[in-house]
Amino acid sequence: MSDTVVANLSGVRTYFMMMVGAFVAGLISDRVGSRIKFMQWAFLGMAVFATVYVAVPAGGSAAIYIIVANFVCFGLCLYSIKALYFSTIDEVFVPKALAGTASGIISLLTYLPEMFLYTVSGNMVDRFAETATPLAGYKHCFTAMVILSAIGFVCGIILVTLNKKVKARMVAAGEL
Repeated sequence: MSDTVVANLSGVRTYFMMMVGAFVAGLISDRVGSRIKFMQWAFLGMAVFATVYVAVPAGGSAAIYIIVANFVCFGLCLYSIKALYFSTIDEVFVPKALAGTASGIISLLTYLPEMFLYTVSGNMVDRFAETATPLAGYKHCFTAMVILSAIGFVCGIILVTLNKKVKARMVAAGEL
């Protein structure tokens, strides 16, 4: 792909997919009735789409269409999750008096990886750049995305389970 096409795709990812992902995430999560459950399934989508990156054969113009379509789907999942980070505060029964603290903790945990992600990914790619398999570094990056997305999915399952227990306790105590 030309540099112009890549730059345009980057703009689409940064602006268009962020807006569309956020809007769609809000609509769907409201219909599902749980932002956490929606995020859980978006993590699963990210794992699937990252797996496609690993599996798609390198080279050839036919692969470009698969990669671009996958890029859009992965990005929509990613940005839909990012749009819902803070909307989960009331769903996990954080008291309003602690909402600011919870937001700070959420920010720390969710944005911290962005501080070192580019360095780690760059090192993975650079480590294999001069080898017989120069795309191996990218495959390692996408494999890491699969693993981290699967962890996010499992964390969603755990959080939904914990929420049910807390809600049951609150109902039994007459607090809800």
